Amino acid sequence: MNRRDILRYGAAAAFTGLMPTGALIAGEVKRLPTLILIELQGGNDGLNTVIPYADPLYAKMRPKIGFAPDEVIRIDEQLGLHPALKPLMTDWDAKELAIFLGVGYPNSDRSHFRGIQIWDTALDSERLASEGWVAKALTKAGGKPRSADAVLLGRMHAGPVESFDIKAVSLNDPARLKRLSADIDADHMMEGAPKNILVQQIAALQSTVKVAGQELIARLDTVPDSALGTFPTHTFGKQMRDALRLIAAGVDVPVIKISQGSFDTHINQRNPQEKLLRELAEGIAAFRDGAKALSKWDDILLVTYSEFGRRPVENASLGTDHGTAAPHFALGGRVKGGFQFKQPSLDVLANADMVPSGDFRQIYTTVLQKWWGLKPDGILAGTYDTVDFLRA
Repeated sequence: MNRRDILRYGAAAAFTGLMPTGALIAGEVKRLPTLILIELQGGNDGLNTVIPYADPLYAKMRPKIGFAPDEVIRIDEQLGLHPALKPLMTDWDAKELAIFLGVGYPNSDRSHFRGIQIWDTALDSERLASEGWVAKALTKAGGKPRSADAVLLGRMHAGPVESFDIKAVSLNDPARLKRLSADIDADHMMEGAPKNILVQQIAALQSTVKVAGQELIARLDTVPDSALGTFPTHTFGKQMRDALRLIAAGVDVPVIKISQGSFDTHINQRNPQEKLLRELAEGIAAFRDGAKALSKWDDILLVTYSEFGRRPVENASLGTDHGTAAPHFALGGRVKGGFQFKQPSLDVLANADMVPSGDFRQIYTTVLQKWWGLKPDGILAGTYDTVDFLRA
């Protein structure tokens, strides 16, 4: 195998099959309940997700892209859900859906790159880091070597699980991963290859691809589609099906990260956001039904996040521009349903943006302490109050 082939195999492993962000965790066993992070890539517009339909300022700020009171799914006298989110009303009625209102952080950054980096690292707008908050938590938790410490479905952006100390597996296409892991032979790669650091690193990577890929695929192959229930056929639905397959197969992976988007709706927002929110709700609802049928719903926590919200005033292109605060969801059998934080006021803006009423790191603190039983010291930037959205 020549140098070009080695580099080609290295790129294939890193970007189409496995995405090892570092070494496997070693230490005492601590099996963690599953956290599913759903990234709403691009900055979802919160005001048309959880809609303040009774506020006259909402209609004034959004005369063309806003929703009339009779269009929304009313959940109290002030707020309602986007009509495409109807499948989530089952969770709301069961008190298994928590809605965090006005989530953000001080001195919000409206850059896609910097905004998602802040959410991924759980630091603040003044500090830079590359290691994800979940990766730091997994390192702190310890555990025996796993096939993977985290699985990425959708966008191959490690984000919250980025680290040199854990291994994240990108499982966009299980069939392709199966072919890739079967084709790779790290020992053969070394035959006749120059003994340099690049080759050694790539050979080690391919060995990881082969072992981890074969183990994951072997486990996934034991779970037929018929055991998972009915899922929508769109991309997000397939990702949620693959997430449930991992759980049904008994794969010990504490974190599954799923991406959906883009929610970067600067132009003609209503149709693309409606499509994305409908797919989000359909995929989550199918996953919920399947997890309940497998008696796994109480062991799973789903949390959405996005790099920022959007401005309250619609723009001239019938869209919305980068903003600050936005609502997010948490779902699961141990979730205490209801609202958390307060809906940001539309008559008290800062630089034409809503003022966040809750800090996203309060949600992360609660996940760390109440879901995983970990102290947030050294993981988050600062100390934050917990949010009462999880049952014991």
